[in-house]
Amino acid sequence: MRFGIIGTGYRGATVADNAIANGAFLVAIAETDSQRGGQYKQKTEDSAQIYGDYRPILDRKEIDSVAVCTPDHEHTKMSH
Repeated sequence: MRFGIIGTGYRGATVADNAIANGAFLVAIAETDSQRGGQYKQKTEDSAQIYGDYRPILDRKEIDSVAVCTPDHEHTKMSH
């Protein structure tokens, strides 16, 4: 399974770590803090593309699943 993650804070990193441990491939990271996104990408050793905006991840047809791991008030706009 190819997946993307929106938000790589504590919750997002935990969700992504569990998915990777179970055989999923991280292909996209959306993170407004470029330093945090880059640090998570280095940690995973995946060839994920980093975005500063979540919308390009939702447009990528080859991604099977996206985890929205942002503050609750942002979930609605990212889930549509």
